[in-house]
Amino acid sequence: ICSSLFTNATNNGVVPTDTGSAAINIAHNPTANVSNLFSIPTPAVAFAPALTTVPNDFSLAVTYTLPSLAGADGIAIDASGDAWISNYNTNAVVKLSPAGASLASITGSNFQPGAIAIDNLGNAWVANANSIAKINSAATSASYFYSSLNNIDTFFGMAVDGTGNLWTSDSFNYTLSTIEKISSSGGFFHPNGYAGAGLDIPTSVAVDGGGNVWATNVLGPVVSKLSSTGASASGTNGFLGTGIFAGASVAIDSLGNAWVANTNGSVTKLSNSGTLLSGSTGYTGGGIDTPQAIAIDGAGSAWIASLSALTELSNSGTKMTGANGIAFPIATSNYGALAIDGSGDVWIANLQGSNGITELIGAAAPVVTPIAAGLPATPNVSGASNLGTRP
Repeated sequence: ICSSLFTNATNNGVVPTDTGSAAINIAHNPTANVSNLFSIPTPAVAFAPALTTVPNDFSLAVTYTLPSLAGADGIAIDASGDAWISNYNTNAVVKLSPAGASLASITGSNFQPGAIAIDNLGNAWVANANSIAKINSAATSASYFYSSLNNIDTFFGMAVDGTGNLWTSDSFNYTLSTIEKISSSGGFFHPNGYAGAGLDIPTSVAVDGGGNVWATNVLGPVVSKLSSTGASASGTNGFLGTGIFAGASVAIDSLGNAWVANTNGSVTKLSNSGTLLSGSTGYTGGGIDTPQAIAIDGAGSAWIASLSALTELSNSGTKMTGANGIAFPIATSNYGALAIDGSGDVWIANLQGSNGITELIGAAAPVVTPIAAGLPATPNVSGASNLGTRP
């Protein structure tokens, strides 16, 4: 039995020599050799009841359903491995330990929290309906900042650069489309935001090692890139490609490549200069179905949360989680955000109803957290950084 277990729990060509290592390998590769592993054990009373049919995978997921975790639509991991979750239904931002214990919860009349990002001082920045909230590292107080247009702003994406500035997408009441840059003290760099670059109701934003900001757009088959000063770095119309369609989320890897989750059921990879690296249709299959969120782990793999599955793509686009991806434990949920921590756990925000937050144990490679910690203080012209690398 042990030899069969070790053979089928091989990871990257290395065969484990003990059951503990085998279990860790299975956690890291939950879709590998599922049928073979399922057929190995003889059920014992101590471990009853046993599975009666072959599962889709051997992933281990824990879902936390605290009363304050309802309508979770943003998640970020800080340097201590704590998870910060914004919850639209409860108007609360909740801080959980790596084991899911509630550490703090902050609410307010100004909260309609969405995207969230952590700076290198441990502060959480949150996109609200018409303001930007800055929450201290203990999650005990919040400050609110407004653009010159005040209550007609609609902030979506959120990212912190290597110098501590915040970047957010702003749709100006779903009409004008801009990107806002905000200092660590809450000052807006441009009174009306930065426009152009193909921006068309921008949503998710991410910063590369060159200090450039990338944005997906709801109303156009385009990805936008702006320099650290807000100038267009993707031409008048942005980066176009037949595989790009109404991107929902963008993430940057260590080489400065941009990975985009397209709501038409594909993932696009662009070089830092905007060259299409994923073919004319992007990466498809493997459980990718109306993807909502994307994140890069410490091995440079892209993790994509779709409506019913989690998919891992290697940096070259190879499907690492089988033909169907990793099945979500809550099949009816809408997964609106995704983050990976320094232990390789994958955190998934369950936007629908009161399904809370799901932690997939050990499936990914550990990565530097928070995301801003992977960015250099001095921009790298190539866009390269420590994003998507191990701690």
